[in-house]
Amino acid sequence: DKLIGILVLDKKQFGRYSLEDFRLLEDVANRVAVSMEKEYLREQLSEREEELSVINRSSAIMTSSLDIQGIYDSFIEELRKVVDVSWAALVLIGGNDAYFLALSSEIGSVWQAGERIPLKGTATEWVVTHKESVVESDLTLESQFVTAEAHIKQGVRSIVYLPLIAKGKAIGSLIVASRNPSAYSKRHITLLEQLAYQIAMHIENSRLYAEVEEKARIDELTELLNRRSLDEVMANEISRHSRYGGVFSLI
Repeated sequence: DKLIGILVLDKKQFGRYSLEDFRLLEDVANRVAVSMEKEYLREQLSEREEELSVINRSSAIMTSSLDIQGIYDSFIEELRKVVDVSWAALVLIGGNDAYFLALSSEIGSVWQAGERIPLKGTATEWVVTHKESVVESDLTLESQFVTAEAHIKQGVRSIVYLPLIAKGKAIGSLIVASRNPSAYSKRHITLLEQLAYQIAMHIENSRLYAEVEEKARIDELTELLNRRSLDEVMANEISRHSRYGGVFSLI
């Protein structure tokens, strides 16, 4: 049996509690405990169903477009239904830099999407190296990363960094932050890790698509536009110059 609560009674108005009183109270307590346990399980099931629904809807949003920044705000709005999010970003590694692929904020931001910062000393460097999530429950009390001061100035109190891992390789991090301390429980981390995995796969698929598209446009030997791509560029330029009465020349 598991203890889920305690029934506490004040002294009787007259006399002491009898054995019959104790037996009655014990029966009442058992009935209340069963009812409370059922209600708790219903709440847990409801929360889990909501989380699964958010995961499915978030995944659908992320896979709806290759323009990740364009759909990122919608993704975060969906995530806010189950997780406290004041600031969030997708950060990729590139050489010695951390690159902000997408960013969403209710509290402003020191950085913007498309910006690069030194990778060294950041949480992204740590989670990519260790392939593990990191939670900092209150930045005003303790933090181990160089970006902490900037986050604190924006009002961030708690923050979680999750590795983006695609095909066994860590490519960056999903960062979620809140103005409230201790905003993220183990349950939240589990949910975010599932989303981080799906995001990483989408980013990797987008990268592969871009590579295939580029190879279709560029001749591998000359590294110049192939005939089809060149014809498309020329047709567009001729059309543009014709609209404005210009002359197009190819030298």
